Amino acid sequence: MDITTLISQLGGTGAVAKACGLTPGAVSLWKARKQIPRAWHLRI
Repeated sequence: MDITTLISQLGGTGAVAKACGLTPGAVSLWKARKQIPRAWHLRI
């Protein structure tokens, strides 16, 4: 599963950002880089 699909299935960029306490821009960077930072793997 790719990052875009995962974020979409979790409710979208805004929902993931809110759940993680981040800005939507930060989550968008994950999608652009095609990588979720390791520190967030268990939280997601």
